[in-house]
Amino acid sequence: MKTTKMSTILVLGLVVWPASMACGDISLTVNNQPLNSVTLKLGQSYSVEVVSADNKSYVAYVGFDYGLILGSFSHLETKPEAGNFATAAEYVPPTFYGYYLNAAGFSPVPSAGVHFVFEYVVQQVGETDVKLYDETLTSVIDSVHITVIAAPMRTGFTYQGRLMDANRPADGLYDFQFKPYDSPDPVFAMQLRSTIDIDDLDVIDGYFTVELNFGSDVFDGDARWLEIGVRPGDSTGSFTTLSPRIEITPVPYALQTRGIFVDNIGNVGIGTTSPEKKLHVDGQSRFSGTQSAFEINADTTANTVQFFADGTDKLYFGSKMGSSFIYFDGDALCGIGDFSPDAKFEVSADGGTSDLFMLSSDDENDGDLFTVKNAGNVGIGTTSPGAKLHVTTSDVNAVRGEATGTGNVTNYGGYFQAAGMGGRGVYGAATSTEAGAANYGGFFEAAGSNGRGVYGYATGSSAWGNYGAATSTEVGALTYGGYFEAAGSNGRGVYGCASNTGDHRSYGGYFEARGTQGRGVYGAATSTEVGALTSGGYFTAAGDTGLGVYGCASNMGDYRNYGGYFEAAGKYGRGAYGYATGSNGRGVCGEAAGERGSGGYFVARGSDGYGMYSVAIGSYSTAVYGWGQQYDFYAAGDGINYGSPSSIRWKSDIRPIDDPLNKVMSLRGVYFNWDAEHGGEHDVGMIAEEVGEVLPEIVEYEADGKYTSGMDYSKLTPLLVEAVKELKGENDRLKERVEALERTIHQLAKVKELEL
Repeated sequence: MKTTKMSTILVLGLVVWPASMACGDISLTVNNQPLNSVTLKLGQSYSVEVVSADNKSYVAYVGFDYGLILGSFSHLETKPEAGNFATAAEYVPPTFYGYYLNAAGFSPVPSAGVHFVFEYVVQQVGETDVKLYDETLTSVIDSVHITVIAAPMRTGFTYQGRLMDANRPADGLYDFQFKPYDSPDPVFAMQLRSTIDIDDLDVIDGYFTVELNFGSDVFDGDARWLEIGVRPGDSTGSFTTLSPRIEITPVPYALQTRGIFVDNIGNVGIGTTSPEKKLHVDGQSRFSGTQSAFEINADTTANTVQFFADGTDKLYFGSKMGSSFIYFDGDALCGIGDFSPDAKFEVSADGGTSDLFMLSSDDENDGDLFTVKNAGNVGIGTTSPGAKLHVTTSDVNAVRGEATGTGNVTNYGGYFQAAGMGGRGVYGAATSTEAGAANYGGFFEAAGSNGRGVYGYATGSSAWGNYGAATSTEVGALTYGGYFEAAGSNGRGVYGCASNTGDHRSYGGYFEARGTQGRGVYGAATSTEVGALTSGGYFTAAGDTGLGVYGCASNMGDYRNYGGYFEAAGKYGRGAYGYATGSNGRGVCGEAAGERGSGGYFVARGSDGYGMYSVAIGSYSTAVYGWGQQYDFYAAGDGINYGSPSSIRWKSDIRPIDDPLNKVMSLRGVYFNWDAEHGGEHDVGMIAEEVGEVLPEIVEYEADGKYTSGMDYSKLTPLLVEAVKELKGENDRLKERVEALERTIHQLAKVKELEL
């Protein structure tokens, strides 16, 4: 980067420059960066700055050698640092395009910093240099090399028109509106995209040019019409709609591309001008023998995808001698409609007794892996299934589910999914006539990290992943619709997950207990491992109105029954742990009807125990949300009702609240009525948005920053304490003044008595 020194002469309070003036320490930056080169895409704009490192006046030129601009170059701003007499004027000699710069001033004089700012918008592909010349326009002080590359093709197009105003060509600034329609009909046409507004467009002798971009999907092959509205610029009146609408006509080679033919109804032909389908590829006119009608080459010697027209067949689509629809020959045995394969993959379309689907470990027709007959029966280990699912094996277990894992992986001993009304992923029924016998509708055991003895997944309205029902006529008997036990770190006796795509109620687990001492769910977790996280129940609900656990308990007498009863023993045990994702998801949702009913009842026993421990992570999350007709939150007992960590050891930058009394005087208490969504009752309180203007630390704003989502009334207490102290101070000072005045009056009274 070249620099020379510059001098000034001070005469009679004015700055005078000699005919030949040297430049100071000046240079170029691009977007305020000292770059030697920059690469731009078509349409991009950058700022170019002339920067000085000293306080010297100078004359210089900035611009391009003529003919190599590749865009537009315009002066944006002359900074105060260039001096109060600084000027920048366009300069266009035969071999140069740019600006003449004069940094000068008396009060103030030029100072170090940015002096002149220019905008450069690229419009052509190529390479050029923006140069900073000295006062003679012969020596280059600094330059930046600019490379312009092509940008991806945009979906906009240029529209040129002519506007007549009062039967004369319009001239001046006008506002325009452009709307695309699917028809010229003024009543029944449909607008296809939002309106494009272009304000203060300069119309010269009636002519104007604009760029419109409605997106590429507007032009799907159907005819389109453009409606134009216009009004005088810098006005707020209504637009005048020009009539009629203008048809948007295609460019000839946008209709037909070389080698591709599109007919009037949108069929595309490659190798044919008479396409019979939406895509019709014909290789007969160019190829013969074993050549490909369609081919994707991985390299020069092999085809990645190939469809042969004739010759030795490897793959068929359509019909081959009236038999096969799809067919692989040789070792790739695969047949649809039979034709020749007998195994690996086979589909029969003859309506007879042949297999519909078959997998085999070898080329023989033994069906030892999987067979589906045309009646819909499925066979595993047999080619003649006699039921919807028929499993034959010489092993001990015809069906066995076992999940083991050594790492933190999710594995399933059995995975069952039920869809549809009343579907059951697993339904097990066990009966016994022997009193006290332990029998199981289903007994599942999972070993390993994150193993699931049973994983039930239900989709659809009123579907159950697992459904258990237990009844007993013996008074006081303990019956279980399902009894699940998990041992080991992170074991789950029951894991329920419910999801759906509609506004239906789905249940990862649905448990109902009737009778005395009935338990809809009973979960117990124990562990001898120190620090292990055990869960009596772990429930996850995803989807609209999904419930991780829904428990309902009812009886006919005055007994205690539980929709859900959870007990956890051991360090860090959780009786119930609920995790909910998705819109309106609830990790734990409790509903109670009746006098003194409890939607959720939590008891903590032991030192440092928590009846309820709630943590909310994420923006705008709420740890506990309570809403009641009488009390949103009710605390009873001899403990501290509202606890908050407030020790000085966790705090820093402690300062008194400034001007507390004026802050209190700026607040107001109001009567109001809640809207219907929040109860509709009469109430008393404050307006959170008004409080936020005075004490923003105690309110929480929504993402738009306009309305609040919550206010902590308890944090008004420190403000009120300081305000009372300030009032006490003012009261003490007034008391002292009154006492002083009383003493003065008393002394004056004594003087008056002496005068008398």
